[in-house]
Amino acid sequence: MTDTAFLPVLSRPFAVFCMGLLVLAGCAGGPEVRVNTDVGPVSAAARNRLAQKDPDGLTTLAAAFERSGQAKEARILYAQALAAHPGLVSAELGLVRLDMDEGRRRQAVSRLEAMMEQRPALAAPRRLRALVAAKEGSFPQARGWLAPLFRQGVRDRESLQLQARIFAAEGRWADALKLLAPLCHDPDTSPAACTDMALIEALQGQYRVALKTVQSNLDRRVPEGGLHRTLARIYALSGQVEEARRIARLGYSGETGKGSSQTLLFELATLGRLQGPERAAYLFFGVLPHGTAKPSLDAGPTTP
Repeated sequence: MTDTAFLPVLSRPFAVFCMGLLVLAGCAGGPEVRVNTDVGPVSAAARNRLAQKDPDGLTTLAAAFERSGQAKEARILYAQALAAHPGLVSAELGLVRLDMDEGRRRQAVSRLEAMMEQRPALAAPRRLRALVAAKEGSFPQARGWLAPLFRQGVRDRESLQLQARIFAAEGRWADALKLLAPLCHDPDTSPAACTDMALIEALQGQYRVALKTVQSNLDRRVPEGGLHRTLARIYALSGQVEEARRIARLGYSGETGKGSSQTLLFELATLGRLQGPERAAYLFFGVLPHGTAKPSLDAGPTTP
């Protein structure tokens, strides 16, 4: 893939981010692990320098490719970082996420369990193992993977938010909100906790409360697409289907792919066929009750 073919796929901020890392890489010394192929706008020389002098920078760049949907490029960069620095946690976790997204469950779980055995004090591998279980609908098992962290006194935002989502998928609304409320009210915490809180309030039928939670979070620099997605979900949960569809189209006008209005509309269609905790399991983990199929993207729009 050439640079000119790749750059239009990326957002302007991501392209600028890539070029910034290239400038930083130019100040580094000789590489430990050498490659001779470019990855999008990232030259082989820059990859080599980052691998030796700034492996975390290389994995940050890989994660940016991952978020933008460039899985192949992300995997190449994670693998190089790991080859240069065996045991680099950020690179190993990145490969696990890619394996999960690509359906390589056995490989992902094997890598995670090896990491947990070798580094029992690390929260991230255990948290990701819990997420794998949750995405398979095994919510008690997912809580079991998280339990040792809480027994050890780990109270990081990511672990608490995942636990709250698992509680919601089990219909334990009060337990979920008890975990999320302090996170949402903490100005230094990611606004994602408030988004989850609003959705759980809506799942309970507290639609006005949910909208107030969203409104109180508007000054937290929530990405516009994320705000529209949350509002569309709340309106869909309240039964205001047409308003939900209007918000979905407004928020993703002209976009395609995973973040498009069409994708969100199909999500809303699926959501409309579920009830109670089933909705939470689908919203947070993509889990559907046995025998429930998602609408086909080839079948045309479906009304929730």
